[in-house]
Amino acid sequence: MKFLTTILKKAVVDLGGVDTSEKNYVDTYSENIMQNIPGEKIATLENGGIWTEFSEIGDYEFMEVHIIGKEEYKSQTGAKLEFISKNNTIGTLESDTKEIESRFSNVSNRYLTSISFETTDLNLDFLLDRKADTILFICKNKKEQFEVIQ
Repeated sequence: MKFLTTILKKAVVDLGGVDTSEKNYVDTYSENIMQNIPGEKIATLENGGIWTEFSEIGDYEFMEVHIIGKEEYKSQTGAKLEFISKNNTIGTLESDTKEIESRFSNVSNRYLTSISFETTDLNLDFLLDRKADTILFICKNKKEQFEVIQ
């Protein structure tokens, strides 16, 4: 079936039609989202970083985290953020969001991953006081390390 689709697309282009293949699609929607991420940038990575914003729903407090990086993440079991200072883990957050799927932008060749962390009753001094040097994002068997902005 794929062979027939390829032949039909080639015939349409040869007759003056538009090439609609994915390689020619420019994803400005995802790129616009990446250019206008809400919150404060707390960590950086070449051509990316981590942004956080806090929200409250009822009696629960959440930290929304938006990560722009080089890796694609897809999980049904959630993710972790590890805060590391001088090679020691000083804090770990488990995501409230269990279903995680990154959004790809072929304009900048990077991924946007958005995750929610419940922060009710947690001591977040290590985050708010920027005591960590690096933040390690872990999802399934993939890891990506970000440098904290002091």
